This record gives sequence, structure tokens and C-alpha cells, in this order.
Amino acid sequence: MKNIVLKSLLRIGKLIAFVLGNYLIILKKYCNWQKRAKNIFLKNYPLMLPVLEALDFFYLSMSPYDISIANREEKGWQDKKELTYGETFLLSIPKIFQNIEITEKDVFYELGSGSGYLSFFVNQYYPAKKVIGIDIIGDFIKICNIVIKNLKLNNIYFYEDNYLDKNIDDGTIFYITATCYASEEMALLEKKLNSLPAGIKVIMISRPLNSPDFILTKYKFLEFSWNFDSVFFYKKI
Repeated sequence: MKNIVLKSLLRIGKLIAFVLGNYLIILKKYCNWQKRAKNIFLKNYPLMLPVLEALDFFYLSMSPYDISIANREEKGWQDKKELTYGETFLLSIPKIFQNIEITEKDVFYELGSGSGYLSFFVNQYYPAKKVIGIDIIGDFIKICNIVIKNLKLNNIYFYEDNYLDKNIDDGTIFYITATCYASEEMALLEKKLNSLPAGIKVIMISRPLNSPDFILTKYKFLEFSWNFDSVFFYKKI
């Protein structure tokens, strides 16, 4: 029954994504939507202004997409589709976290943190004990750590690593964008998550978890840099 519901959600989601995606292309082309969305975001979340200004400074000459491609080419990772860069749309970030409680006892992990926008948002607006971003693209991590130092931010850390090889046992909430994961990567991810304690929460983008150890608590359909896509909220039992 669980699989049938998930398959139905994904089919409906793909249809809606097709319609909304075409609408979004027109909107972005003629209405400068990205700039307007950023202004709306900052109006509602002004603590992010120094962070976005700092990150924008570093990405003036080379976008996060280009940095990702350059790093992958340098290390011979062109065929690693799971490393394809994409971003959670700024206005989708608060919508996601309105659906999950984060307390001062929580340790939040973004597994594949990219340019770091989302982790910085959690750090600025939620009382998590620690916010940790992990990414295998070294330039992302260097930039994020410079921003932390320059803005004198606390309780947020970024590490260059493959999260499958890193100890994340202290984590209580995990955010994972699995859009380009093949079956092999999903299997390794689920094995990693299955080893963690009961009670942890996982937010999955694009791909659902198939492990019986996780129950789906919520489902949303939101905008990302590539299109509208599925957001699955899980709790480990």
C-alpha cells in the first residue's frame, strides 16, 4: 500500500512539474522572477542578507554550477551524475522547514550542502545545537568556511568529505537532495540511514526512501532550480 501511494504521488508530481515547469520558464524569462524572489525572501528573512551578499561576492566570477563542473572535471568525476549541482529555490527553503520542528537539542546535517544557502538559513533561523554541511566539492566548503569566519557565525560547520564515509551518528535531522541518485547510490544512502538511531528525521528531495524503518510523515511539492519536485519527510521508527 505504501509503495502504491508513493508511486501515485510521484506520477501526479511529474505531471504537475511538467505544467508548472513550462509556466516557470516563461515567468523567469519575462518577469525576472529570480531577482524578485530573492527580494521577497530577504524581506521576510533579513538575517540572511549578510550571508547572501557574502556568497554572491564569491560567485560573481564563477557560478556554483560552473564551480561544480570544474571540480568534477579536475578530479575525473564527469560521470558521477549524483554530483550534478542544483539548488533548493530560496522561497522553497522556509516552506520546507515550516513542516519540521528543530530544537536546541537537534544536530542538523545537509548531506551534499553545495553552496550552503540552506544550511546557513537553518543556522540563522532555528536553534539547532549544530548545523553541519558536508560536500565532496572542495571549493564549496572553502567558501562557506570563509563566510563563517568573516561573519563570525556560531554552531555551523562545513566539511569536505563523502558523507557515506563520515561519522554522522550525532545527527537528528538530515536534508538530502537525491535527484540524480542512481539505484546504487540510493542503496548506499539507505544503508547509512538505517544504521542511525530511531527517532531521526530525514527530508528527501526527489527520491523516496524504500526502507521499512522509515515512515512518511509529510509530503510537499515545491520549486527547485531544475523544476518543481517532491519533498518527502520521514521519521525513523
